[in-house]
Amino acid sequence: MNRPARIHLLGTPAVYFESPPLGIPRREVRTLLYFLACQREPVSRARLTLLFWGDYPEETARKRLRESLARLKSIFPLRDLIQTPGEEVFLHPQHFFCDALEFENNARTLLTTLASIPLMTPLPELLATQLRRTVTLWSGRRFLADVRLPDSPDLEWWRLSHGDFLLGMQTRLLERMAAHETAQGNVEQAIEWLNRGLEFAPLDDGLNHALLELLERRGWFSQAQSHLEEMTRRFTAEEQPLPPWIEVWRGRLRVASERTSASVSRGEPPSPLPWVGRKEELDALHRACFRGGVVLIVGEEGAGKTRLVYQCLSQAPSMRRLLSVTASPQDRTLPYHSWVQALRKGVLPQHWQALSKNWLAFFSLLLGELREAFPDLPPPGSETAFLPTMAFEGLQRILNVVKQETPLAL
Repeated sequence: MNRPARIHLLGTPAVYFESPPLGIPRREVRTLLYFLACQREPVSRARLTLLFWGDYPEETARKRLRESLARLKSIFPLRDLIQTPGEEVFLHPQHFFCDALEFENNARTLLTTLASIPLMTPLPELLATQLRRTVTLWSGRRFLADVRLPDSPDLEWWRLSHGDFLLGMQTRLLERMAAHETAQGNVEQAIEWLNRGLEFAPLDDGLNHALLELLERRGWFSQAQSHLEEMTRRFTAEEQPLPPWIEVWRGRLRVASERTSASVSRGEPPSPLPWVGRKEELDALHRACFRGGVVLIVGEEGAGKTRLVYQCLSQAPSMRRLLSVTASPQDRTLPYHSWVQALRKGVLPQHWQALSKNWLAFFSLLLGELREAFPDLPPPGSETAFLPTMAFEGLQRILNVVKQETPLAL
């Protein structure tokens, strides 16, 4: 049994049939095959004659269509590939594969499914695999790239409009692939997918915003600024006005860079000794930093648990504030001693000012210095008795204030 013909159109077109690329003479014959390979339904002869030979008399146009179909049938040993029942023309689906048609069918299904899944939610593995296979069907950056079509305005319009349609689905799928990797903490892979998307659509707002946000979160401010400059050059070259978001991002990155330069407290500095090994553990911590949540690091005393955390944060400048405590025997006799250490180290006066006086009075039970900083605080009443439930709510409130200024690690 003969293998199906393979028609590649997502890039420079090529046709394969049990051999190296198959040469098809005459532009209109090749283009007719490309057009038919992209159709999800049979096409009428009337539409084909209007599309390819619209300037010819109908009788002449139909004759040209018959001749082109006959040439295609003579090229392929598969007799059933070209189907011409009555007034309809199509390629038999069991006898050919077309990357453009495969991509369109898969992309339609994927986009419908993905619409019901929140953007920053990791995808089921099977769905992620299907998404990855679909976006990698493209061998180039343009549909029917480097192809000279027959002289027909309608045919050229089809090439441009269908190409834009496929390209739009490709950029949205690549953006979703990046969101999946980000949700799993794989920021470098997410950046790779976004850069790939920008190869297809360099001026796409969604892809550019997503890339800049990841570069900012990773602390790669110089790369983000370089990307903004490249975008400025591209818009200028295309003679398009600069979108407002470029200036917004310039200001945002300038502020972020200044904050990093200010060396916001990270707790005790890491050891000056060079870091060696533990790449898997470090990568896992990086993913956890971007994903959020709780990570438990277990090991014997002196194994390097604390150094591992400091090393992780030193490679992620956007994670600039660390609230750290050192466990000690005093924790057994002094309630909340560890939290008192953390609050005194990591919470600044401007953070306390964001709380109400009642909450400040509550925290003054632990931090007596708050009454010196805020002398008009009300005396703690019976309702502010230091109960564990209120302690956790109060901690949540002050930590929410701190993390609004900068990402936070405990």
